[in-house]
Parts: sequence; C-alpha cells; structure tokens
Amino acid sequence: MFRDRTDAGAQLGAKVAEFGFENPIVVALPRGGVIVGAEVARALNAPIRLLVARKVGHPQSPEYAIGAVCGEDPLMWNPDEEGAIEGRDLAKAVEKAREEGRQRAKAYGPWATLPDLVARTTIVVDDGLATGSTARAALEHLRLKGAEPLILAVPVAASQTAAQIRSEGVLVIALEEPVFGFGSVGQHYADFRQVSDREVLAVLESCNADP
Repeated sequence: MFRDRTDAGAQLGAKVAEFGFENPIVVALPRGGVIVGAEVARALNAPIRLLVARKVGHPQSPEYAIGAVCGEDPLMWNPDEEGAIEGRDLAKAVEKAREEGRQRAKAYGPWATLPDLVARTTIVVDDGLATGSTARAALEHLRLKGAEPLILAVPVAASQTAAQIRSEGVLVIALEEPVFGFGSVGQHYADFRQVSDREVLAVLESCNADP
C-alpha cells in the first residue's frame, strides 16, 4: 500500500528511470495523476504537461461509465459497453463529457497545451488503472498526435486492464499489478483524498520545467 500519491509517484519515478528513456515528456491525467506525474517528471528531469480525458456516464446512471473522451476524439468505449446507448442520448452524454473536459483544460492554462510529440517518448501517468477508460482515451489521443513510443506508468493496475492496453502496443509500467482482489484504486493508498485544481497548479509550478 502506498502512503499517498506523492509516495507512489516517488517510487514510480525511480522505476521508470531504470528504463533510461531518451528525451521523455510526462503527460499526467488530472487530477490525481498530476501528483504522481510530478514526481515521475522530477525523477526523469523531464517536462510535464496535462491531458484531460473525461469518463462518459450512462444517462440513466451517470456514475456508470460507458467509456471516455479526450478532446474532440471519438468516444473510446469500455470493453463490452459498445452500443449500450445510441442516438441522441449518446450524443448528449459525449458532449457533456467533452464540455467538462474543455472547462478543465481551460483552468489549467498552458499546462494543458501539448508540444509537438511526433516520435517523442511520451509517458502517460495516472494514480492507478482500474477500467482504463480515461487512460485508453488519452493514449489514443496521443497516438494520433504521433507520440512514439507510448508508455503508461501507474503505481497500481488491474491486471486484466493492463494486459488489454499492452495488447494495443503500449508499454505499461506498474509497481503493483494484482490479478485478484484489485477492488478500487483508492484501496491501494492509505491517503487517497480528492485533489483540487488549486493543488494541481501548485504542484505543477513546483516542477523544474515551466509550461
């Protein structure tokens, strides 16, 4: 179990550094992934940016995600959920998530602006990997921008989800990857309190690289 996201990020950064990636950039998924990602960026002496991906909730049960969107990209369906809703209901749910993403990205200002990533080692960082919906949407967004190679680094990952993402050509680095009894990401942290936008910006401003 990790003490908190900072502890998890420090451990993850040490692990990622062992790979010796050349000229990497860290792309963190807010909010929790930024705390972890900042530590990884420090360990690699790499720049950090943010990428907002938002879960798309089912209209009848918003807490139940059918997939995720990143920017204006098409919906990335969760496995076994494709076609769960369609037509106007689907369009509304996707647009709601996209608008939330636009507002979140606006709040982060230049930190949410990505540089040219063509043929650049891009390390996506989050605080954990459960269903993987937002991570997969973010990875596809970066793939379309020419980022290569793509790495997903997380402190803890559900084994089945990690295997699925690896099958899509992504190197997944996880400190813990339980096959059974994964539960939720928060169960692997002693302190998994919510992170505010103010905390996100404060952590980013403490990093070595300016936006």
